[in-house]
Amino acid sequence: MSVIMVVLISTFFITSANSATFVLSMFSTRGDLNPPKGKMAVWGFLQAALAFVLLMTGGLKNLQIVSIAAAAPFTVVMILACWSMMKGLQQEHG
Repeated sequence: MSVIMVVLISTFFITSANSATFVLSMFSTRGDLNPPKGKMAVWGFLQAALAFVLLMTGGLKNLQIVSIAAAAPFTVVMILACWSMMKGLQQEHG
């Protein structure tokens, strides 16, 4: 794997983790757009620890299974969002 690929993949994971940490910190401070740095550090540590434990206990396969299981409930939300959009488009057109 080339150095450029490693840099790109690392950048993707770092920015994704940073975004997730920021959003979780915002949610845990009731929507504060400037959450405390300490709370962001705790969420970042928890995410890193969870990923590390999942990788050490079952490798990448275990991490993939947990990711799919965690994302599965969002399929219901996505289906409802699609249904709502179709209903809104029909009302707007008709």
